[in-house]
Amino acid sequence: MTTIDSRFVPVLQPVIAAAREFLRDLEEDEVPAKLKRVAQSSGKRLPPPLAVSLLDEIDKSDWLREKSAAVLSERRIDDAASDAFLNRPEGWWVAVTSAVVDNATKVAEQRMARLEGEIQSFREKARSAKAQAKAAKARLEAVERAAKGEKAAETAPLREALEKERKHAAAVESSRDEVAQRLATAQLEVADLEASRADLYQRFRSVRSERSRLERLIEAGDDSFSREPIALARELDRLSAASAPYRAEQRSSAPPTDRAPTVELPRGVAPDAAEAVDAVIELDPQIVLIDGHNLLGTRDASRIGESQARRELVVAIGRFKRAIGNAEVSVVFDSALAGGRERYCSPDAVIVEFSPPGRTADDVIVERAYGASARRVVVVSNDRDVRERAHLTGALPIWCDALAAWLG
Repeated sequence: MTTIDSRFVPVLQPVIAAAREFLRDLEEDEVPAKLKRVAQSSGKRLPPPLAVSLLDEIDKSDWLREKSAAVLSERRIDDAASDAFLNRPEGWWVAVTSAVVDNATKVAEQRMARLEGEIQSFREKARSAKAQAKAAKARLEAVERAAKGEKAAETAPLREALEKERKHAAAVESSRDEVAQRLATAQLEVADLEASRADLYQRFRSVRSERSRLERLIEAGDDSFSREPIALARELDRLSAASAPYRAEQRSSAPPTDRAPTVELPRGVAPDAAEAVDAVIELDPQIVLIDGHNLLGTRDASRIGESQARRELVVAIGRFKRAIGNAEVSVVFDSALAGGRERYCSPDAVIVEFSPPGRTADDVIVERAYGASARRVVVVSNDRDVRERAHLTGALPIWCDALAAWLG
C-alpha cells in the first residue's frame, strides 16, 4: 500500500544490496518473474527503474523482506531506515519517509555549498579581470603618449604595439563579461535552490506534524485509520505527497465522469515499463500529456529544482516527440518553480506549459484530458490520483517510470 519511487533508492541502498545478494544465491527458476532483469543485472548499482521495481516487490512480499532482513542481519549492517522498511515496526512508514526527506535536504545543502564555492571563484576571476583591464588601459595610455611625440616613420612599431594592446584589452573585457554572466547565472541557481530548500523544509515540518498526530492516535488506542485498506492507502498517499518538494498539497477533481477509454495498452504490457512507451507509439495517440516535475523526480530527485535539469528534460522528451510523430506532446510543470512563464514550444515541437498561480500541474493535466476526451489521449504520471482521474476521462494513463526508462 506504499508509494515507492526513485527518491527512496539512495536511502534504501542497504535493502537493495541485501535483496540482490539473496537473489544471486537462487537458482534461475526460483527467481520471481518480475525480478528476472534485477537478478541478471551485473552492475555495481542497479539502474533507477530496476531499483524502484525491486523495492516495490520487496514492499509487497513478506517472503522477500524476510530474506533481505536476514542478509542484513548476517552482514551486521545497522541502518534505521532499512530496518524499518524490512521489519515494519509501528510507525515504520513515517520513519522511512523522514529519512527520504533528510537525504533530499542533505543533497540540496551539498549542492548549495558547491554553488557558493563557484560563486566565490567567479568573483575572484572578475576581480582579476578588472585588474588586468586597468593595467591594459594604463599601457595603452603610455603607448599613446609616446606615439604622439615621435615622427610617423619612427612611430610604426609603437602603433603596432598600440593595436596589439587594444586587442588584448578587448579580449580581457570580453572575458570579464563572460565571468560576470556566469556569476549572475550561478546566483540565480542559488536563489532557485534556496526557494526549493525552504519549500522542502516546510514539507518536512508537515511530515513531522503528521507523525506526531499518528503517534497520539496510537497512544490513545484509536486504530480506526488502519482498518480500511482504501482509507489507509489514501492516508499513505497524503503523507508521501507531504514530503514531495515539488507538489502542492491542494488538489481539485475533474468534472464527474466515467468514460470508456479511447486507447488501451496491449495485454501483458506493464504501464511502468519501457515497453509501454513503445506500445503507446504504436497506438498512434493524438495527445500526450506529461507530468513534468513528476518525471524530473523520477529521473533525478536531487535536481528537481534546477532550471537546467528542466531544459535537459524537455530536450530528452524531444526524442520521444520525434518517435511518436504527429501527436501533440505537452509537458506541464508546476508554476512554483517556473519563474513566471506560462507556455512555449521547444525546437523539437514539445509544448512546455506551467500551471497558473494557485493551481497544480495535476489539475491542468486532468482538465486537458477531460476537454479532449473524444480524442486518443495518453497521460504520463507517477501520481496515482492523476492516473485515476485521467482514466475516468477516457485517457490511457502510464507511469513516468516507463518514459524515464525509455529515454534511457
